[in-house]
Amino acid sequence: MMQALSPENDHPMPLARRRLTKLLLSVTVQGSAGKVQVIMSLENTVEDLIKAVLEVYEKEKRRPLLSENHPSCFELHYSPFCLQSLKVEEKLINLGSRNFFLCHKPVSTYLGGTCLKKIDKSQFPLVRLMDFFQQIMRSLYHIVTKA
Repeated sequence: MMQALSPENDHPMPLARRRLTKLLLSVTVQGSAGKVQVIMSLENTVEDLIKAVLEVYEKEKRRPLLSENHPSCFELHYSPFCLQSLKVEEKLINLGSRNFFLCHKPVSTYLGGTCLKKIDKSQFPLVRLMDFFQQIMRSLYHIVTKA
């Protein structure tokens, strides 16, 4: 039987007793620069992972702001190049990967009204100013292109 040294007391500990209980998962949100990392239980599902990622993304006030933050508005993929999304009831332990890509579902799949909750942009102080500058830039662009 193989044995490993326990980190706290340097005594041999059977490998059979050591069992994975949590996973560190990295999820890239579509349009975002960095990955969101979450630690989740093996028994959690894809739906739980989507919820956790959206909570961390909103809590950390990451950019770009998401127009919707309801988990049913998003799909989880293995990569941005993978067309088929993962099933929401699938257990994380069965996925075979720890890196994923989160993107919006196509609009036609959630027009039923499940994605009505919008992020309140007033909780981000500079967003209104950025939106104002964006409107000015659009107006200037239209003026310049018409001339």
